[in-house]
Amino acid sequence: MSRKLLLQILAIVAICGFAHSAIHNLDVEEDDRKWFLIESFGFLYGGTLNITVNEFATNPPGHPGIDLIVAVTQTDSSAFDPCETMGETILTYKLSDLSGVKSWPLVITRTISPSNEPNTLHQEGLYSIYFRNCQLVSGQDDPAEVTMDMHLELFNAGPDYLSAGQSSLPILFFVFTCIHVALLVVWLVTLLRHKTERRRLHWLMAVWSCLNSCHC
Repeated sequence: MSRKLLLQILAIVAICGFAHSAIHNLDVEEDDRKWFLIESFGFLYGGTLNITVNEFATNPPGHPGIDLIVAVTQTDSSAFDPCETMGETILTYKLSDLSGVKSWPLVITRTISPSNEPNTLHQEGLYSIYFRNCQLVSGQDDPAEVTMDMHLELFNAGPDYLSAGQSSLPILFFVFTCIHVALLVVWLVTLLRHKTERRRLHWLMAVWSCLNSCHC
């Protein structure tokens, strides 16, 4: 029985240990915020930035001043206001200019490389992607309402979908999981060998150790 349980735990560890972060899908409906941070990601050379805008519309239609911005920030990107000041702007896509004349989807692909090849970004660092809608509707105090469907893929070479500085986390979590599993095996063997002294509390401790292993 204990051997079967051990094999099940190891199977869970193997699956969790090599999992990477998810690819992002953003669905915005009638949003009138002036700006919001879509995602921040630490890029190294060899990384790739893929943005696909599948749908875009404004209310009122054709409202100007709606941009998609890619900027390099040096600190926490939440401290910047794209309507006023921000980090070094690398790319600006004026979505409002494309509305009505651009056949969707809009696909933006850039690689991080020191070379001078087309469609490359030449700087490693923390890239932040913003949506900006700062221009107010005429006669109102709010920007236009925006509806947008966006698919976002950010990854470094590998591909590694973890931001630079976090790439070692799966290995670290895997090591801690193995430690928890080893302690769990020792505890189960101890319980099986000392049948007369074990209590329900001891089995609860085994369950707690198993949950810790899965949590890592």
